[in-house]
Amino acid sequence: MLTIRNAQLSLLSDARIDDFVDRMVRSLIAEHPQRFGGDNEREARSLVERVIAWGGTSHVNTEAGIAVLLQLVVAFGEDFELSPDRAWALDMLAHPTLPPALKTGRMRQRMMATSGGRIVVPFDPGQRG
Repeated sequence: MLTIRNAQLSLLSDARIDDFVDRMVRSLIAEHPQRFGGDNEREARSLVERVIAWGGTSHVNTEAGIAVLLQLVVAFGEDFELSPDRAWALDMLAHPTLPPALKTGRMRQRMMATSGGRIVVPFDPGQRG
């Protein structure tokens, strides 16, 4: 009979988290190469790790939930400061009993509908494109 001790479970969990972080970083670079490509991979990794931590404190602890939360953070800022639905979204995220998929699904649906599915970029009058 195979016995797995707590320390071994922790290592398996850490490896799974590392794999998830790597996949999310690759996804950010692929979807947003100007923001996260090249020398900005470290920034992408840091963002993924911050979103995972935020998800953990908000009872969003599934890969799918974290992936949606990451998508919303990229679109609306790390505190959703670029979304008119910010207060509602933070309340939804703080709800202690809603399942992660329901929280993040509703958040994505409402926030993306408000922005027309576009990433909100703050206006910088000094930047010309």
